[in-house]
Amino acid sequence: MRSVTGRATRWTLAAALALALAAGARAEARGQEPPPAAAQEPGIYPVLFVTGETAAGATVELHLKRVGVDDRIASFQGELVYDPARLTVSAGQIPQGITGSWHQARPGTLRFAGVALAGIDAGPVLTLTVAATRPLAADDFALTLEEVVSATGFRNLVSRVRQDGTHPALSRVRP
Repeated sequence: MRSVTGRATRWTLAAALALALAAGARAEARGQEPPPAAAQEPGIYPVLFVTGETAAGATVELHLKRVGVDDRIASFQGELVYDPARLTVSAGQIPQGITGSWHQARPGTLRFAGVALAGIDAGPVLTLTVAATRPLAADDFALTLEEVVSATGFRNLVSRVRQDGTHPALSRVRP
């Protein structure tokens, strides 16, 4: 019986790897950098997409990428910390379809939360307009997701969040 379970686990991991590699190829075709290698494990990956980066600033989108997680996200809450000497946030928004809010709790600390009872499929959950003193990097941000709840059964999904310490993955979208 153990060998059947082992084979099923290997097949599941192989399928997840194939899906992650295919997602990376699709992202590259759209001009995005592929997701980080760690994203090949099942989980919810916070990813910051940087778009329109110029010397004056950029747009930063927070996505909660689901890899091998079927549950859609009904709600989320967290905190994004950055060095206010290196980065200034001039505007932000929660996208249509999500009822939510964000605010600067103190210089260098943003709090955000959102709810979509039918569930969030894909796309940003928070979009910020920023000015930076140098090109942005993942270690410029520390992200804590305190709440991630499933739209099915409203289960707590925080244990499924995957990231490198407190730093989210960062990807640049090329024009």
